[in-house]
Amino acid sequence: MRRIEQTEQPEQMTETDFAPRPFWEVPRLWLNFWKMDEEFFQNEKSHVSHTNTFMGVLLYAAIFTGLAVLYALIFRWIYPIKYESYLGNVASPDSIFIRTYGINFIKIPIVFYINNILVFIVGKIFRGKAKFSTQAYFDALVKPPLTIISMFLSFTLLIPEIGVVIRVLPAFILSIYSIILTLRAYRIAHEISSMRVFTIFLGLTIVWFVITATITMHNNPGVSLMDVFSSYSLLPKSLKY
Repeated sequence: MRRIEQTEQPEQMTETDFAPRPFWEVPRLWLNFWKMDEEFFQNEKSHVSHTNTFMGVLLYAAIFTGLAVLYALIFRWIYPIKYESYLGNVASPDSIFIRTYGINFIKIPIVFYINNILVFIVGKIFRGKAKFSTQAYFDALVKPPLTIISMFLSFTLLIPEIGVVIRVLPAFILSIYSIILTLRAYRIAHEISSMRVFTIFLGLTIVWFVITATITMHNNPGVSLMDVFSSYSLLPKSLKY
């Protein structure tokens, strides 16, 4: 009899291995942001979802806006005089309050997608292979948890004198880790070298800053470049202690 050699068959991928996650799993991934290594992003390529990306960004915007409103309420309670001086003489302080912070809910998704469009275009110039859906999905996994943590750290600014000191080191570490995760996500999505990804990231950061500085200084002639740099935040400058 002829001996039949049996070869080991490769493991078959199931249909669920290529299916989007239920949306409720996305916030759970945020809670494990420190586990987002290269293997994590490679595995998530099979769970890319336009819907989960969009819903995740909306949830992130809602949480951030809620925290910003809470910050302002506490600020108004602790420093009522400074809060009133920030609003000035207006007919309806509450409407100004709602408009100032409610705009974040609209601004965050818009900025998110504009930024991803720019990254995608520049990534293609650098011969990136990512689909826009993959890149945006990865970004929607990285940005929300780190930005929300950063917002929580901003509450230390309400502590007189020492609040800024308390925030400095954690905020610096979080910023560095945020850059590392962002670069890792873009590199895995586009399948390009770390140097090319860093060039894209640095270039777009400079572009965003120049645009912000130009608009701010044009609308406020007395504002200097250093003023723009020091206020480069989603929190109004006047509500920082």
